[in-house]
Amino acid sequence: MVEPVSLTEIKAHLDVARDDQDDMLGAMIVAAREWVENYTGLILTRREVTEVAASFCNLRTVNAWPLPIAPKTTIKYIDGAGVEQSVTGFAVRGWARPAAISPEPGTSWPAGGPVAVTFLAGYVDPVDVPYSLKAAIMLMVGDLYNQREETAVGVSIQASGAVENLCHPYRMPVIG
Repeated sequence: MVEPVSLTEIKAHLDVARDDQDDMLGAMIVAAREWVENYTGLILTRREVTEVAASFCNLRTVNAWPLPIAPKTTIKYIDGAGVEQSVTGFAVRGWARPAAISPEPGTSWPAGGPVAVTFLAGYVDPVDVPYSLKAAIMLMVGDLYNQREETAVGVSIQASGAVENLCHPYRMPVIG
């Protein structure tokens, strides 16, 4: 998977010329990207994701399943006989925040559960990731790098206010 911020970009940001810290910096890039994804609810790197729910029953009243990320590829569920089934005839609102799936007009979700929605998520090209999210990753890596001695002995590093401010406009609503 290609990270939204490259090792070259991070080394330039930190003014690090040595190559002996590449593995550590790479791990910090991943940790910072994961924090940004967890905070915003967005997926930044292209990958397949599966969301699981106990059943469709709660969907019948709202007639849509909000997804924290989009787009979907398949919906499968376990029917009353315990057999895995695929769902067809549903609409995807990948442009919505959060994205959602719903039955086609005039149809309803099948009975059964558990339900698994598998979809391809994330930006196809790192160049498309909003620069403020990249900047948040770079700032967080900078904090991790500058405090690496404290991190090594178990002191937790908190995201700075600047990192949160850069990410906040992209934060997805929490669906509970």
